[in-house]
Amino acid sequence: LFEDNHTSPRGQMNEEEEAKKLGIPQELINAEHFRRTTQLDEALRWVNVYLNDHFEHYESIMMIGHIMGDARRFGFAQAIFKLCTLMRPEDSLAWANLGLCYQEGQDVEKGRECFMKALTLNPNNTIALNNISQLYVNLAEPDKAIYVADKCIRLEPELPDAHYNRSLAMLQ
Repeated sequence: LFEDNHTSPRGQMNEEEEAKKLGIPQELINAEHFRRTTQLDEALRWVNVYLNDHFEHYESIMMIGHIMGDARRFGFAQAIFKLCTLMRPEDSLAWANLGLCYQEGQDVEKGRECFMKALTLNPNNTIALNNISQLYVNLAEPDKAIYVADKCIRLEPELPDAHYNRSLAMLQ
C-alpha cells in the first residue's frame, strides 16, 4: 500500500492518483488521506468499510496499526503489528513498526530485537535504522547512534528524525 509514514514531496494529490493507478481501493486511499491529515477516527472508519468485505487484507490491517500508532495507542498498535508479523514474517516494515511499539512501551530489548529482525530482512529499512539510532541515543550510546543515523541519512537524506537523532547523539 503506502511504503511508510512519510509524506511524499510530490504532494498528496499525486500520491492519490498514483494509488488509483496501482489499483488501491478508494476506501484505503480515503483512509490514508484522513490518517495523514490526523483525522484518525475517520481514517479508521474508512479502513473498516473496506475490511468488512475483505477480512484478511494485509495492507488494511497494517494501516490500522499505523492509525493506532498515530493515535499513540501503542498497545493496540502492538497487537496489530504482532498479527502482521505472523501473517507475513518476511515483512521488514511490520517488524520495524512492532519494534517501535515495544520501544514506546519501554520494552527496549524487545524493541531492539524487532528492529534487528527488520534489518535482517531489509538492511536498508530506514524506519528500523532511525528507531535503532533513537534507541542508542536513549541508552546514551552516542557512537552507535551516530553510526546508525549516518547510514539512515545516506539512504534517506530528507528524513528529519535521523538528523535529529544524530544531533542528540553528538551532544552526549
